[in-house]
Amino acid sequence: MIRAVVFTALAPIIWSTGGLAFRIADADPWTMLFWRSAINTIVLFAGSAVIMGSRFRSGFRVAVVRGIPVSVFLALALILYVLSISNTTIADSLTVQAAGPLFIVVLGWIVLKERFRWITGAALLAVAVGVALILIPSIEQGGFNGNILGLLKALSFASAAIAIRRRRSVDMLPAVVVAAAIATVVSAIMAPTLRVPTRSFIALAYLGVFQTGIGYLLFAHFSGRIPSSLSGLLVLLESVLGPVWVWIFLNEVPRVLTIVGAAIILSALVTHTLLYPGRERKPEVPIE
Repeated sequence: MIRAVVFTALAPIIWSTGGLAFRIADADPWTMLFWRSAINTIVLFAGSAVIMGSRFRSGFRVAVVRGIPVSVFLALALILYVLSISNTTIADSLTVQAAGPLFIVVLGWIVLKERFRWITGAALLAVAVGVALILIPSIEQGGFNGNILGLLKALSFASAAIAIRRRRSVDMLPAVVVAAAIATVVSAIMAPTLRVPTRSFIALAYLGVFQTGIGYLLFAHFSGRIPSSLSGLLVLLESVLGPVWVWIFLNEVPRVLTIVGAAIILSALVTHTLLYPGRERKPEVPIE
């Protein structure tokens, strides 16, 4: 149990370094997305094959045939993540993206007719206040578009989670491999150039191999061995630590209202996770 908790927590800690690595890469967003996605596709394909063993071939076939809606939503989440952090501060982007798990509950109520509980309504109201504190100042101070893209990223991931609930034969690991491949193709078309300086390539290789590749495989392999409420709390480490790295190393200081909004949003998510009276189930894996 302790080992599973440690490795599950390690995943969002690794994810939290993504913003710092993207800032270091300092290239066109589509170019950065191409290299990260291309490398990520290779790493996830190999890692999924090892983890799933004999199940990988059939799982991959199902993901391609029946899981395309899942992979399309996940690919959109991958794309929007990069576009968001490229157009606003890391603190703003990661904070609004943290609302993803709550969106899953809301979409589950709308699409799957799951019961909507008062604790979810209260959490939604708190999150709306927190997001407003981040969005309103960004209209004049910059970053508004990036914040909206961050919210759309959270909604895209939530849509993928709902789609995979409706297609229970679809395994998340092969679906993410297909999603990374889709993001690679789209970014190759959109990128003005695929050439990057050596320093940028090293940062993007780190993103593809470790931040999304190893980080995702760790979470997918170990999170199912601990209670979903605990893994849901551990995921929030990304939103907490991500702004800290760019603050320490790049002096990207979040606005006061962003800190207040983040505190409200994260408090609402923690409270909702602890009090939501749903059945324990394997948690949906965030996609960055």
